[in-house]
Amino acid sequence: MVSQQHNAAMVFRLPTHLESFLPAPNEQPMSPSRPWRGTIALHGVNAFERTNGHQQLYVTAAETEGENRMEAWPTNLAMYFSRRSCRLSDLQEWVRRHKPPLCMFMPDRLTDSSASKANESKFRTLAKLMMDSHAVALIPWNSPGRLSGSGIIVFPTSTATGLLVGAVFLNSPFPDFVVSPSPNFASTTSSSQSFAQIAPSYSSRSSYPPSSHRQYNSQSPPDNFPHSPDYPSSANSAYPWP
Repeated sequence: MVSQQHNAAMVFRLPTHLESFLPAPNEQPMSPSRPWRGTIALHGVNAFERTNGHQQLYVTAAETEGENRMEAWPTNLAMYFSRRSCRLSDLQEWVRRHKPPLCMFMPDRLTDSSASKANESKFRTLAKLMMDSHAVALIPWNSPGRLSGSGIIVFPTSTATGLLVGAVFLNSPFPDFVVSPSPNFASTTSSSQSFAQIAPSYSSRSSYPPSSHRQYNSQSPPDNFPHSPDYPSSANSAYPWP
């Protein structure tokens, strides 16, 4: 018995000269956040044919870089597009330099197989349209009590077609070049004001207030990005997830 215990200790004992490579307990990487699951309602675009009057997707997000705090995200998110939110290349360079927390958005799996396939097809269509148009979208937090930052900047990536990347702003505003897309927008909002200070007032409603609606109409998407004159209602609260 003593011999067996000694042999077991020799098997599982890390050699002394390698122990220094083990990080201290407080230095070991934190486990990633649990994936987020919810809906994203699209505003300002007609990305795919609608059968129910909604531009809505069932989406899941996985943490890829940094702390995303997905447990604090609202279940229903709204995504807004504009013609000149920023250049995709500028955003990609900003992300490389500043290294914000990142996540990856992908279509969620639904209990009904046909609905799941349709949802996946719509998501991939959106991702392709954004890539072809070099489009950037903004998701403001609609629960400022939980998260003090601006929200999420969503953009396509050529390295993972059919998926979308999210740069997460938990406690900080969006960069100035993102929130000041046009002179018309800047005339009503200073460039230093975060998008989250503007968007939450209408992000959960079925339509914009008159003044905000006019501001967004003046920022129609690129010519090759389909524009929808009407906007979807807030996301349904019933989820067909397994």
